[in-house]
Amino acid sequence: MGKKLWILPLFFLFFSCSAITHRIGESNIEKGIAIYQKRGLTTDGFRELIDGLERAPDSLKGIESLNFQYSQLLEQTNRLLEQKTYTIADLNALKLYLYASDRYITLEKKVPQLSLNRNVLYNNKIKIAKVFEDYVLNQKFDGLSRQVKLEKIFYFKSLITHIPNSKIREVITKLEQEISINLYITSNSNNRYVPVDIQNILIGVADRYKNKDLGNYIYFRGYNYFNQSYANNAYLVELSFYRFETPLLEISERKQNTGNKTIISQQKKLILTGEYKIINPKTYKVIEVKPINVENKYTLEMIKTDNTTTFSNEREILKKILEEKFRELMLYNLKNTKNFN
Repeated sequence: MGKKLWILPLFFLFFSCSAITHRIGESNIEKGIAIYQKRGLTTDGFRELIDGLERAPDSLKGIESLNFQYSQLLEQTNRLLEQKTYTIADLNALKLYLYASDRYITLEKKVPQLSLNRNVLYNNKIKIAKVFEDYVLNQKFDGLSRQVKLEKIFYFKSLITHIPNSKIREVITKLEQEISINLYITSNSNNRYVPVDIQNILIGVADRYKNKDLGNYIYFRGYNYFNQSYANNAYLVELSFYRFETPLLEISERKQNTGNKTIISQQKKLILTGEYKIINPKTYKVIEVKPINVENKYTLEMIKTDNTTTFSNEREILKKILEEKFRELMLYNLKNTKNFN
């Protein structure tokens, strides 16, 4: 009897979860139908419809709607494959057919009423692969900006999501090599009267993130010196610092009864100004100049007791502040440079 009482709540919990999942599925199906009625055959519509049937596989409304939309998509695909030339809209329609077909296949195990003709799909994939391949191989890339080439890479990758193609992959690889940017950082700071070694801090952070992928084929290659050789598409990021100050803002004192402790606090501010230039080391052309402005408050404490006096390590505090600022510069600011070719 005890075991039955223990199982009963689990049964109700499972039933409740299943019911909720089923309702979500029915909602997905309604959204998929509404999208079709408003916008026609779309990726969003098929996604909602198929997601819904995965959650509510017994929905006759969902099954009928999917079969109807898929049959229309197949007719559209057959018409497109008879064409000699293709627009981006045509290619996107063929991509939709591949997406919907792959998702349809995953549903067949859950929904026995669904059945896709594999031979038709196989033959269409061969034809679509040729359409995609011809489109990419006929593209001209001379004179295109880096941004346009980047957009083409992303689009070409979308064409081989469902049908791998070695020739398209070769074109993508060539474009990736052309647009890859390698960034090297250096500085000409004068640390003579500065309480911390800015250059060593900069080198330490640069070494930590050496060969970091910043996104969109921009790579941070670490710290380097101006007279060294650089790879293709390399740029030098030269940092210059003009002002380093740590003015005292406020002093306060408080006492703690435990251990006769006296705490003297100094609130200070780190002020660092300068700029960084992004330079093409082959032509020495400066392609962008950005300011460096660091203003950070920090607190130093001297703690005195009857027997001891301890001090905050100001060098270590300043080092941590600068490390964080240099990290932001290397990982976030550099990748937003607008003037890369």
